[in-house]
Amino acid sequence: MALLENMIIRDVYSAIPAAGIPGRLFFADDTNQAYRDNGSTWDLVLIGGGGAVSSVATTLPIIGGTITTTGTIGVNNATSSTVGVVKPDNTTITISSGVISAVSSAPSFVDNEIISFTGTSGTLANTPVTGSEHLYKNGQRLIPGSPSPFSYDYSVSGAVITLAIVALVSDQFVCDYRK
Repeated sequence: MALLENMIIRDVYSAIPAAGIPGRLFFADDTNQAYRDNGSTWDLVLIGGGGAVSSVATTLPIIGGTITTTGTIGVNNATSSTVGVVKPDNTTITISSGVISAVSSAPSFVDNEIISFTGTSGTLANTPVTGSEHLYKNGQRLIPGSPSPFSYDYSVSGAVITLAIVALVSDQFVCDYRK
């Protein structure tokens, strides 16, 4: 039985040993490439992606058309009529000379927003991404839901939060959410 240290070798490429032990791995520190001994030669092992992007064609929710050299594409809000699942966070991906050169997005999280309630109704400063809100009453996280036979503490419609019970004047409400 071979020892692991004899099966996985890490050194500079010029120190690669002669092939002859099938399954042995060699990682070249100077070239960041991996090789596998097939018994007679070393095979290059591709790890992860690699190479430049030569063309990007877009369909919803990605917008911006086909880019073959330089351009910008955006990520549109996904709906039931679009393909894929994309978070609506205004992400922009910039492609320059066939290579992604920048990825940016607007800040999309709101932490510790203080909410004032009148009766059972309170309004957030922004409309949260569905299901992203975490509402706390006096430091205790509440259970989201909608009117049903099951227990829930609040529901959300747009930026409006409706509590299942009337808020007391002494209650303090804080909400974290993605906008």
